[in-house]
Amino acid sequence: MPVLFNHSIFMTRYSIELVPRKQAVLLEEAEGIARRFPQIDTVNIPDLVRFKTPSWEACRAVAPHFENQVPHIRAVDFDVDGAEERLLAAVEGFGEVLVVSGDPSPGKMVERASGHCLSVITKLRELRPDLHVYAGLDPYRQGMQDEFEYVRKKMDAGACGLFSQPFFSIDLLRAYRDLLPAEIPIFWGLSPVRSEKSKAYWIDINQALFPRDFAFTVAGNQAVAREIVEEVKANDDHLYFMPIRMDALEYLAGIFD
Repeated sequence: MPVLFNHSIFMTRYSIELVPRKQAVLLEEAEGIARRFPQIDTVNIPDLVRFKTPSWEACRAVAPHFENQVPHIRAVDFDVDGAEERLLAAVEGFGEVLVVSGDPSPGKMVERASGHCLSVITKLRELRPDLHVYAGLDPYRQGMQDEFEYVRKKMDAGACGLFSQPFFSIDLLRAYRDLLPAEIPIFWGLSPVRSEKSKAYWIDINQALFPRDFAFTVAGNQAVAREIVEEVKANDDHLYFMPIRMDALEYLAGIFD
């Protein structure tokens, strides 16, 4: 029997996004975070083609440390027809997954129609009606109205909630939160940005938006995070932390302590 996630969607949850590098490093990081910050009850792990460990295997490895695990499913890697066994194997034992479109793997220039992500969401819900399928929210890739329309299509396809790209401005987060339907569970993303070079990466690759007074210091990133944490708690939404290029324990300590 599948293990269903054990929580209420009406209670704020915290997730940590971990990168599946070497398994020993992953396990050490997961254990340290879970021991130091028990309020983080969820882990989500991306499926990155440059690493050998698939997201779902990494989630199973760290499952003893977190009550809930959310593996990422790259839609581009799965055919809708004929991939039922692979999809079921990937989500076996999980109550929640995040479906992302995913870029084609190097050397595997697989072309997918723009609606393929929607088809994978629908297929997963057909195969596992009990599965809580999240989809992505990206405030940067297109205009707000177009993104809301894409979100609507994902919900119609069977998604039950959203994971957002990281926000660097509480004002932009408020704008999206106030216009999205209140009943959609959302994990808002937070990630520290420590340098102009990292800022340029976020802008060039993800078209991210930063307020002009954004501070690249550790304290500055933590101050933004604390403000967003309080905003999210007040609205019973959820948060996930993506501590790229920064020690996760140091980052989280300045937020929760």
